[in-house]
Formats: sequence, structure tokens, C-alpha cells
Amino acid sequence: MMQDVKSWLSQWVGIGVVTPLVTLVVLGVRGLGLLQPWELGLYDLYLRLRPALPPDDRIVIVGINEADIRQYDTSILPDRVYAELIEKLQQMQPRVIGFDIYRDVSPNSEEQTLQKIFQDSDNLIGITKVIGNADTETVDAPEILREKGQIGANDVIAEADGRVRRGFLSINLPNRPEIPGFGVHLALRYLEAEGQLQPAKAPNAEEDWHLRPDDFPRFRSNTGGYVGAKAGGYQILINYRGGTEAFKQVSLTDILEDRVPPEWGRDRIILIGAVSESFNDLFLTPYSGGITRVPKPIPGVVIQAHLASQVLSTVLDGRPPLRTLPDPLEWLWTALWAGVGAGLTWKYRYGIEARSQKQGKWTKFATLSRIMIALAAVGTLVGSAYF
Repeated sequence: MMQDVKSWLSQWVGIGVVTPLVTLVVLGVRGLGLLQPWELGLYDLYLRLRPALPPDDRIVIVGINEADIRQYDTSILPDRVYAELIEKLQQMQPRVIGFDIYRDVSPNSEEQTLQKIFQDSDNLIGITKVIGNADTETVDAPEILREKGQIGANDVIAEADGRVRRGFLSINLPNRPEIPGFGVHLALRYLEAEGQLQPAKAPNAEEDWHLRPDDFPRFRSNTGGYVGAKAGGYQILINYRGGTEAFKQVSLTDILEDRVPPEWGRDRIILIGAVSESFNDLFLTPYSGGITRVPKPIPGVVIQAHLASQVLSTVLDGRPPLRTLPDPLEWLWTALWAGVGAGLTWKYRYGIEARSQKQGKWTKFATLSRIMIALAAVGTLVGSAYF
């Protein structure tokens, strides 16, 4: 009886010693960022395993592909082509048009047609790139649209592995007004027309968005599996709808040659953007491939469509956002699973020893079993903290 009590006590003492030690080791290794690639890989796997949502019928895309470019025998399409495209799209009576093409059309431009369309289109949102070296990496928005407040930042956050997991709700830089993210600005215009938002005096001001911050948890430098990530601006984790066919898409030529019925764009967000490789606007996402598949990038305009869809789905459909545990709860979670792993390890360790001794076969097998159990314990304790 006393022997059983001592054995039981020794097991719990062992668990009490191992659990905090393993917890500290795991948290220490994690704090150094050594587990970040694995954790982000598991995060990507989690997203891929979720059921894909149906295509968002509120958002459609006009994708400029290689065939469109070849028709004009130039790598940069003329302004008159974009002017004709926007005119035809406006005839469809969309809620808002997102022009995801860098085009700094100034009032002194020789091409006046596109300039006039920019001036007359109150539902047209252009883009700017604001992050990076001012001389080599940023791109100004069309002056006319900038003066009218009809711009959004289409900056993309590509991480060390090339994947885009985060996006901007807004970007605020020193000595510059806050700028909404491009996809987010499109969604806000849609919601305003839907009656979900009051007209904002400054659409780029967070307090005028009338969106609940709890619906869009702000990304912090140590959110989830991240360690010391850059968290400037108002960043969120992108809640992708799925890997492919999340939005209906037609080509530039389809629109110009009237192959698309008017109802295709009516009361919708229409995005115009490049889908051709020659535009160098392709990015990897968590859906771009697993261990056995070659990573397949998606166009930047599709990423902006996902951001717009995320805002609409959250506000109109009640789709829950991606959330992570606060640091203290993550520490407790790690300690909990470390304790579970230690308990299982001690239980099986003593079980094997007892059976081996009872059968009179306490040989090298018992020693090897201890080594195997110790290795399994380490794997279980480390792994259990992250699954």
C-alpha cells in the first residue's frame, strides 16, 4: 500500500517539476521566434482546411490579362482604353468602381478623356502606394481623385515567406493624413450606399467609419504565432473566403466588346486590376499551396477584393473575424497542454516499467523504452502547445 502511495506521489512530483520546465522552454523558444515559421504554417493549414465560402456576389473583377495587352501591342495600356472601360462600367450602374491601376493623371495631361472621367465619377476610387522609400517605392494617386478624397492605399504586406496574411484597414504616416486601405474604402462606399454608414466627413478617419473595432481585431506585433512583427497602421488578419473562384471575373476585352450583360455589375463593387504576370502584381497567400503543391500566387486586385469582402461579410452577414488568444491565455494554454503531455508520459512510462518487471524481462528493452518515451514526451509537449 505504502509502495503504491509513494509511486503515485512520485508521479505527481515528476509532473509538477516537468510541466513548468517544459512550459518555460517552449515559451522561451517561441519568444525567440524560432517557432514562428511552423506556427504560421499551421495557421495556413487551418485556413485551407476550412470550408470555402461561396463567391461573394457583391464584388466582381475586371482582370487585365495577357490577351488584353497583346491587342494594343504595348505593355502599358493607353489612357483612352481605361477611359472607355470605365465609361462602359458606369453604364452598368455599380455602387463603386475600384481602379487598381497606378495612373497619375494630372490636370496638364495631354490625354483629357480619362482626366474628365476621374473628375465626373464620384463613385470611382483610385490607388496610391505610401509605404517604402519615397523616391523609389511609393506611387502617387491621380491628383484629381486625391483632391476629391477618392483614394485608397493598396500596399500589400508580404512576409518573409512571401505570403500575404495581413492587410490594412488604414495607414497613418508622419505628417500625412490617414489613408484607408483600398479594399476597405470600396467596402465603406458600398455600405454607405446600403444605408449602413452615415456619410463620413473624412472617410479616412477611423472615428468616422462607424465600424465596431471589436469586429476587426487590430493586429499587434505578437498576435498569434507572430513574434516582433511590424504592426504599423491599422492591420488585420485577412479572413480569406477561400483559395479559388471567390469572385466572378471577366476580362477587359469582354467589357469593351460588350460580352457582359449590364446586370453583371449593377449595384456591385467592380474592381479593375491586372491579373497578368507581366504586371508583376502577384502574391502568395495561405491558399497558394501546401507541402506537396507548387505555390500558386494570386493577383493583388484579388487580395483587395478579399479585404472588401471581409468588411462586407462582417458588417452585413455577421461573419466572425479571425481572433487569437491574448498572451496571458496563450501562456496558460501552453502550461495546460504541457501538464497533459507530462501526465500521459509519466503514466505510460510507469506502465511499461511495471509490465517489464512483472514478466521478468527488465532488459535493454526497458532502457530503450525510456529513451523513446522521453523523446515522445518532448515531441508531445512541444507539439501539444500548438495544435
